[in-house]
Amino acid sequence: ASVTLLEVTTADLSSEAEILTFVLTEQTGAAVINTTDTTIAIEVANGTDVSALTPTITVSDGATIDPASATEQNFTNPVVYTVTAEDGTTTKDWTVTVTEASSTPTITDLFFTEYIEGSSNNKALEIYNGTDNDIDLSNYIMRGTGNNADDWEYIYEFPADKIVSAHDVFVIVHGSAVQELKDLADWVVDASDYTCGFNGNDSRGLFKISGTDTTLIDEIGYQNNPDANYYDVAGVSGGLTDHTVVRKTSTTSGNTDWTASAGTNADNSEWIVYDQDVFDYLGYFGASSANDILSFTLPTQTEEATINTTDHTVAITVGFGTDVTALKPTIEISAGATITDTTVAHDFTNPVVYTVTAENGDPQAWTATVTIAAVSSEAEIKSFVLAEQTGDAVINTTDTTVAIEVAIGTEVDSLKPTIEISYGATITPDTAVAQDFTNPVVYTVTAEDGTTTKDWTVTVTVQEATAVSIYDIQYTTDASGDSPLKGELITTSGIITGVAQDGFFIQDKKGLWNGVYVFNKYDTVSPAPVVGDSIALTAKVDEYYGLTELKDPSYTVEASDVTLPEAEVITADDMNEAIEATLIKFEGYTCVNVDFDTHHNSLYVKEGVTDTLMVHNMMYKDINPVLNNEYTITGVGNWDWDNFKVEPRDSNDFVVTTVVNNPPTIDNIVLTPAIPTAGNEVTVVADYNDDVEVVEKHFYYGLDIDSVNNELTLEAVGFSGNTYRAIIPAQETGVTVYFTIEATDVEFTTTYESSYNVITGINDINMNNISIYPNPVSDMLHINNLTNVKNITISNVIGQKVKTVNNINSEILNINTSDLERGVYIISITDNNGNVRSSKLLKK
Repeated sequence: ASVTLLEVTTADLSSEAEILTFVLTEQTGAAVINTTDTTIAIEVANGTDVSALTPTITVSDGATIDPASATEQNFTNPVVYTVTAEDGTTTKDWTVTVTEASSTPTITDLFFTEYIEGSSNNKALEIYNGTDNDIDLSNYIMRGTGNNADDWEYIYEFPADKIVSAHDVFVIVHGSAVQELKDLADWVVDASDYTCGFNGNDSRGLFKISGTDTTLIDEIGYQNNPDANYYDVAGVSGGLTDHTVVRKTSTTSGNTDWTASAGTNADNSEWIVYDQDVFDYLGYFGASSANDILSFTLPTQTEEATINTTDHTVAITVGFGTDVTALKPTIEISAGATITDTTVAHDFTNPVVYTVTAENGDPQAWTATVTIAAVSSEAEIKSFVLAEQTGDAVINTTDTTVAIEVAIGTEVDSLKPTIEISYGATITPDTAVAQDFTNPVVYTVTAEDGTTTKDWTVTVTVQEATAVSIYDIQYTTDASGDSPLKGELITTSGIITGVAQDGFFIQDKKGLWNGVYVFNKYDTVSPAPVVGDSIALTAKVDEYYGLTELKDPSYTVEASDVTLPEAEVITADDMNEAIEATLIKFEGYTCVNVDFDTHHNSLYVKEGVTDTLMVHNMMYKDINPVLNNEYTITGVGNWDWDNFKVEPRDSNDFVVTTVVNNPPTIDNIVLTPAIPTAGNEVTVVADYNDDVEVVEKHFYYGLDIDSVNNELTLEAVGFSGNTYRAIIPAQETGVTVYFTIEATDVEFTTTYESSYNVITGINDINMNNISIYPNPVSDMLHINNLTNVKNITISNVIGQKVKTVNNINSEILNINTSDLERGVYIISITDNNGNVRSSKLLKK
């Protein structure tokens, strides 16, 4: 018989006496456990009775605690817990302090809580409803600006029937964003929509509609940014560019002072700035309930950990020979969550349980299991990286080859790759030594078992750029207008013809299709662009909202003060894809609109030419067109905001050829109060303008439409020199007051006529609650809160009724205005008592 001797060893008893987690049902956030001072600080909700709280506590393996976990305690004063380690002798006293959260200010309205300006079109906005009631977004609009604006330019209406639930968020995502963002969206805007078309120097405002008032309640950026400056946030330069910006959870209302909201540092800002493409905080506001383990790594792991979010388990394999009795993993957890002390090494002979506590205090136990692998026979190259590469290496495990491309201009005779190989394996040549990749290099990988080997052949190629003309880049017959070379690296040459804020235009010869825009905002190597420089350029062809551009450029100047290509003389009928970035010229065009869309575009027409010419101020900021004057206009063709237009570069490109005296204008007429009531005076303010001089101004009123002859004194208002007011005496209930405003210059007299009804004031509330939006309107006009309303009329500025709606029996009315010409109209609403409310309506 044989005798087997068994050697039994007993592990030392642990001397750890830590509190690992401390949880109260009433807590507002995770407990702060200080292992140095042996203290715990935890906050509970406002109104909590701290004299009778029952904590759940976990301690070190084998340790005990007194008072025991799940035992009610009085936390009016700090409570001391004593933890005794498994060895029975080591003890630690832990002082636990519970504080009551201050009362939360009442949230009364919506506000922005997140702004994402990520890579490509990964852009999003988040709006929070912190009230106790659902909010209908039909009573709100957003407005926006683009680049160098000096006031709100665009209106973004929310889709119909959109509701923001109480204590929930409304997420708006760009239509071309990644699916991860779209999955969180309540509204995915069309890719051509500019609701999320911001780039760090644009602003967005949230407005509330109440009656006739549209009130700003929150904003990101300023509407007045004429220099197109990029916004800083919390002391981060360009914080709204290439960042995710999240409102601090302490915020309880919107802020219409962007300077105060953005702050100057992390402490006084209402926002927290995160890196580009951080999406962790989208879809909720406040303390997160997420308590997941996102990644789990160990130095000797042989492959990525398997994380099961259903069973809350982590399984990971480590290399042969690893000592699992004292492992310290690196663990990534949900944003805002905390985890039991990961600075302490744990014995993974048996599974180890970690507790992840969400930002809102919800705990979750995770079981981590470590398995030791057998000796490996793998001899693979898993990754091969060069700093100069243009894309990922192609690793062929069948042929044991690696193919990788490096950027144009790279010298391949001394490159030092970073190579990841199978666990436990070794590689020669040494990866710390640079290699000459003029010819393929063979690397030999020897597996952990010491016998299995593989030879890997690595081939490095240098990226090549295709030499093309600008015509090759631009010319296309495709309906999209996209360049046939989109996405390709090219070399070309041309003369700089115009310089804008974020790029410049080049052209290589006269004629259409021979110009292209170069986006060089992030180019810090090439020289500053100067008109007249002839350059040789390498760049990638791209399309930006329909404009062909060259991005990521690198160029050298070959000559300076070169004569520019002659501008091609065309008409507005010729404005199409071919004019992009080319010098073009228009002769004999008359200005018919000096500010068509509040985006610094003016409109011009020419007899015999069907289409209207649009002129923009991308480069010539001081352009100042005069209505009805005739011009010769030269500039660079551009595609911007869904329109072809010409971009003059300076005053030499915008030459007046015929000066016309225009009639005076009477604008911005405001009545105070807006709905006159019995016994109250009415102040009428108006702007009197002329391209030369207003030599006479008059204001008349009367109580008979055929006898408006009572002249009132006009008083100057403000400092513009062209704003005046007249005060109409108080009248009795039921009276209709007619008034006429006249402005005369050296040739013409302009007259504005209007009237109002004097009411008792009893029905003011009903009339004031009526909301009319959007204004300006393009297609559909929405009118809400129509109570006791008889009819609605829309009239042009000469008093002709263009639309009438009678027999109104609904509180909501939609009027299609798509058939109206652009211009100013008066919308009048008459109630069943004969009271009339009139407002100016702008059709765009």
